[in-house]
Amino acid sequence: MNSEEFIKKFNDYLIKLSGIIIKENQLIHEKLFYFNDHLFAVLNFNKEPYKLSIICDKKLANLLKSRYEEVVNPTNLYPEKWITIILTGQLTTEEVLDLFRHAYEISHN
Repeated sequence: MNSEEFIKKFNDYLIKLSGIIIKENQLIHEKLFYFNDHLFAVLNFNKEPYKLSIICDKKLANLLKSRYEEVVNPTNLYPEKWITIILTGQLTTEEVLDLFRHAYEISHN
């Protein structure tokens, strides 16, 4: 997955979702995604491959971590409820966007 292509599709996808607050930290090259004051995703674009950490259903998180090498425990977030996707292309852009939407929907509850 080309990083520039991913960012373009990701930004286009964000437009479809309402109520998201994005806080960007240019110093450490991260975007934090909130819904109703709840953090549900972090995009680290400091260096390639980019990393997307998302809140995730516990069972789905375990399944994804067992199936995909690029799905790992996050560094600074609760590993039972969060996953980090290393954007190397093992998961398609569409699959990553679906997981982002899953995190967005979890943040509604």
